[in-house]
This record gives sequence, C-alpha cells and structure tokens, in this order.
Amino acid sequence: MTAPKTKPKFRERTILATLASIQFIHIVDFMVMMPLGPHFLQHLNITTQQFSILISAYTVSAGIAGFSASFFLDRLDRKNALITMMAGFTLGTLFCGLGHTYMTLLMARVVTGLFGGVLASLILAILGDIIPQERRGKATGIVMSAFSIASIVGVPFGLLLANSFNWEAPFFFLAGLGALVLLLAIKVVPNIPPTPETQSAKHTRQNSSVTAQMMATLRVRFSDKNQLKALALTSVLMLGQFSVIPLISTFMVTNVGFTMENLTLIYVLGGLGSFMSAPISGALSDRFGQKPVFLVFSLCCTVPLIWLTNLTAQPLLIPLAVTTVLFITSSGRMVAGMALILSSVTKQHRAGFMSLNSCIQQLSAGLASFIAGFIVSQNATGQLTHYSVVGYVAATTSIIAIFIAYQIGKRTDSESSLLLAEEQEITELLLT
Repeated sequence: MTAPKTKPKFRERTILATLASIQFIHIVDFMVMMPLGPHFLQHLNITTQQFSILISAYTVSAGIAGFSASFFLDRLDRKNALITMMAGFTLGTLFCGLGHTYMTLLMARVVTGLFGGVLASLILAILGDIIPQERRGKATGIVMSAFSIASIVGVPFGLLLANSFNWEAPFFFLAGLGALVLLLAIKVVPNIPPTPETQSAKHTRQNSSVTAQMMATLRVRFSDKNQLKALALTSVLMLGQFSVIPLISTFMVTNVGFTMENLTLIYVLGGLGSFMSAPISGALSDRFGQKPVFLVFSLCCTVPLIWLTNLTAQPLLIPLAVTTVLFITSSGRMVAGMALILSSVTKQHRAGFMSLNSCIQQLSAGLASFIAGFIVSQNATGQLTHYSVVGYVAATTSIIAIFIAYQIGKRTDSESSLLLAEEQEITELLLT
C-alpha cells in the first residue's frame, strides 16, 4: 500500500534535486566572476572599467532575454525549454573558459546571460507546476538553498581551481558539471506541455504579427493588478538587498577593520545560516501561510540592515554575528516572498510571468547598486561614508515590501482563463 505513495515522493525529490543543481551551477557561474577579478586584470591585461563591463554584460543580457522570453515561454513545453536553455548555458560557460581574450570572454558572458536569464525563471515555473500549493513553500526553500551552497562551496572551490591551475579552470569544471546535470534533467524532469487554454489561443497568435502578439501580452500583463503587485514586490526586495550587499566587503575592510582573510568568514557563516533558514522558511510558509512568514522575516531583516551599515571598528565576533543574521533573515524572506509570487499567477501564465519577473530582478539589482554608489563615497582615509543612509533606505524598503505582499492574491484557474481570453481578444482587435 505504501509503495505507490513513496514512489511519487521520491520522484518529486529527484526533480527538486535536479532543479536545485541547475540553480547551483547558474549561481556559481555568476558569483565566481567577481572574486576572479585579479586574475582577469593580470592575464587579460584589462582595466577595472573593462572588468565591470564583463560583470554587467551578463546581467544586461539576462534582463533582455527574460523580457523577450516572457512573450512565448508559456506556449512551449516546460521540459523542452529547460533542456534548450541549459544546453545553451552550458555551452556559454564552456566558451568562457575558451575565451583567452577580453572580447571573446565578453561575448561568451553575453551568451551565457541570454540563456541563464531564462533558465532561472524556468526553474521556478516548473517548481510551481509540479509542486502542490500546500508543499510549494518548502520546495521553493530547497531549490533556493542553492544560493547558500554556492556561497559556501561553489565560489571557494572555483577560486581554488583558479589559484591551482588558471582562471579558465572554474568554467571548464562548471561546463562539465552542467553537461552531467543536463543529462539528469533529460531523464527525470517530466514533460509539461502548454495548458489546453494556452493551446487554443495558439492559433490566433500564429496568424498574428509579432508586434500584435507583444502588444496583446503587454496590455494583459500590465492591466492585471495582481501581476503588477508581484513584480513590484520583486523590485522592492532587490532594491533593498542589492543596495547593501555589494558594499559589505569593502565596508568591512575599510571601516570595521577586517582583513581580506576575514572576509571569507562572512560568506561561509552567512551561507551556512542561509542554507538552514531557506528550507525552514519554506516549511513555515506551508504551515502558517506565506504572508505571515514574510512579515516576520522582513521585520527581523530591518535590524541587521541598520546595525550592519552603522558598524565601527570592533571585535570580529560582533560584525560576523550581524552579517550572519542578515543573510539568514534575507534568505528567509526571499523564500517566503518567492513562494507568494509563484502563487500569484497560475500555470497558464507562470513561465512567461517568471521570465518577466527575472528581468525585473536583474534591472532592480543593477539600479540598487547604482543608487548605493551614488549615495556612498570615500573620505580622505579611504573609509566609506553615508553607508548608514543606504541601510535606512534598505530597511524602509523592507517595510514597504510587507504592505505590497499583503495586497497580492492567489490566482484561480478560472481567472487565468479569463486573462487568456482577454489576450486573444486584444490580439484579434490589433489585427483588424
């Protein structure tokens, strides 16, 4: 009697492990670029400005790809789309290792971003499709724990490979690992074809111009207040986190007195804390609801945000405790928030919406870094000034995010069918 129940659970866990592995490779590929900076400057003979372009090339291309894919992803089988994006991403990562000049590496990062930006949204869309609502929070926590594992294991191991061999080695390793996970995904991820409602709307789209299709999709998405609120929540979350996090290392060295060796402790301890808090937040979201859990973690997150950005030189233990708590609470609210966002849209629109959501993530993270760079400056001794202002702004966005989260509702299949019918009607009107 128990065998039929156990097998689906095992298959579900295998799929989640596969999605988490893809997420891990995707995150390490992005994160490892930053600490590899000294290698690029030395071996490629580039400037710091050129290195910044290498970093931004990925996020810009990922944002463009996410926006473009939002118009057609819902018409494709989820598995086929995932396999295609993962294959392209793996090849892009391989080309990064083969790019021995600045221009070839830059082009490889653009290619990797084009596929990686869509890949991240597909992972969450598939998760939302195969995991029932009552277990979706825990599943989201498992997949998103890949961020923590990337910080604890992936990036340090990538640096070890670069220091032991050359800067190309981490990319070759990730490409090889990506090929293995791609084979696993082909075997275990189920086919998830478009819904009947989406299929019925296909005929109108196929006979319409690209412009009409895009205009219809945009008008429907931006007239759906629930989707707009979910996108607003994503934007506010990114603005809060990425205004503070990119400057943590510099602030700890210049203002708090950390050595370069001490910085590793921030990410190892923070990653361990996030690894534990992500699945806990997901499980609590399933039991008590996504909004209450998001509320608690968001309120708790404001304390380390303000404390961290006001730190002065002091014993190592206190700053490490503050940064670890920040990683824990940020991870917890992100899991609850993402589970809520996944529930704001039904299967018929989930892949396209999550692709657009990924685009908003990339753009908001870039905007947050720009705003922080505009506020923060250095004094004559090299210390950062006005970092506390960034902390207060980030804490304020945490409060704003709570109000937005409580305005988001869960979509029913009937509501989604109405949206599909409206999109088809708008397309037909644009053709006449």
